[in-house]
Amino acid sequence: MNKFAALALALALVGGAASNMSASAAGGNAAKGKAMFASQCAMCHGATGKGDGAVGKTLKPAPRNFTTGTFKYGSSDAQIAALIKKGKAPMPGYATLSDQQLKDLVAYIRSLKKK
Repeated sequence: MNKFAALALALALVGGAASNMSASAAGGNAAKGKAMFASQCAMCHGATGKGDGAVGKTLKPAPRNFTTGTFKYGSSDAQIAALIKKGKAPMPGYATLSDQQLKDLVAYIRSLKKK
């Protein structure tokens, strides 16, 4: 292998590693999301995400059960984050959450799904 080919290969490997690093760094932290869920979401969605929170029992339609089924208003992380941010009656929007907080919350919500 000549020097140019070796350099090109090294740059490709470093670039690939950097892109993998940023992809994992771009994800949410489910542990941080759990704390936020407990303070912001559990009153309606329930402590374990089953849609059985004290306030949620009085709502029509009932809050989403995150442990089963599919997401009704989009299934990508970005779509779920957008729904949390904007809200959809009867759920209020949480427009003040940062992008990282939304990622953390989505990571936790996804962790609730029973496999």
